[in-house]
Amino acid sequence: MELNICPYCGNEMQKGTLPNETHPYWLPDGKNSPPFRFVVPKAGLRLALEYSGPFGHHAKAFYCPNCEIVIATTNVSQKTSEKENTP
Repeated sequence: MELNICPYCGNEMQKGTLPNETHPYWLPDGKNSPPFRFVVPKAGLRLALEYSGPFGHHAKAFYCPNCEIVIATTNVSQKTSEKENTP
């Protein structure tokens, strides 16, 4: 899914990435990050990757300069479809 229009103000958003050394994820308030950076906690949501390689990972994101907000997509639907296909 491409998010070209900001859901808050209706202006055009800029496509970009959130670079990270490990697989980037979102973590809800009140949950602690794991001691190992390469582990995504159970409460965390992996962000959808635009690029993954030997020098890091880049999560797909969209930025609205008007609202100064970044929106990133997750891999939740991919994880759900993987569970459905598991015997």
